[in-house]
Amino acid sequence: MTRRSNDAFERWATAHADVVERQPHRRVDARSKLELARLNLARARGDLDRDDADRALIAAETAIVNAADAVLAHAGYRIRGKTGSHEVRFGFPGLPAEFAAQADLLRTARRSRNLAMYDHVGGVSAQLAREVVEVAIELVGAAGAVVE
Repeated sequence: MTRRSNDAFERWATAHADVVERQPHRRVDARSKLELARLNLARARGDLDRDDADRALIAAETAIVNAADAVLAHAGYRIRGKTGSHEVRFGFPGLPAEFAAQADLLRTARRSRNLAMYDHVGGVSAQLAREVVEVAIELVGAAGAVVE
């Protein structure tokens, strides 16, 4: 980590002090979160195989969040579950570039996840679920490259 990235991390943490906290045991927690990301990715793939697009998208989006949290933990941070935490998480300057490249899809996945979890059944298309699972594969891999 360079001095420049440390400064960016500090600015990010200070700007979001109500949501971000420092985390001392980062290596163990980062690996645990990465393991959880991989488990949720396997769940998403299984849900796709069973033609359950809603559950596949929910599991894939969860895997993406777990992957981002693994990178955050590796850097010594944790996101508290508060309003706005999702945006803060994906605004972390230490995330691999692949996360920023998928920002639009991540927002779509989050909205669709919320609808599938809280509003109605069958609202996620198989196409969107497949796309989010493919992106989850990419992002979990990118997080693994940082954490391992």
